[in-house]
Amino acid sequence: MDGLTVDHIVGLHRQILAGKDDDARVLSEANLHQLVFLVNAEQDPIEAASRAIFQIVAYPSFNDGNKRTACRVAQEILSQAGWRLAGNDEELFALMQELKDFAAEPEDITAWIQTNTKKTE
Repeated sequence: MDGLTVDHIVGLHRQILAGKDDDARVLSEANLHQLVFLVNAEQDPIEAASRAIFQIVAYPSFNDGNKRTACRVAQEILSQAGWRLAGNDEELFALMQELKDFAAEPEDITAWIQTNTKKTE
């Protein structure tokens, strides 16, 4: 993955929360910079998408909408590589909640993405 930026993530986050009563404030720009560094260094799009979800959910960068933003960033990473998430969004959000509650590991996210990703046609 190459080219993910903090500004792009913040822009996606604002799109997701546009018109809602959620709080779109950034809590930690440092967490976003670390996320961008780690994801851009990863060559495997599945690992990069998994890392993005883990970083945004385990180390929240936003006041609201972290799981939605994590999902959107992962979808963009996979899309750039010609893949798409094909699984049940509710399962992914439940797994992200487990991650947030320290009941799941990063490897669980990777396994879910591997099982629920398809090549775009």
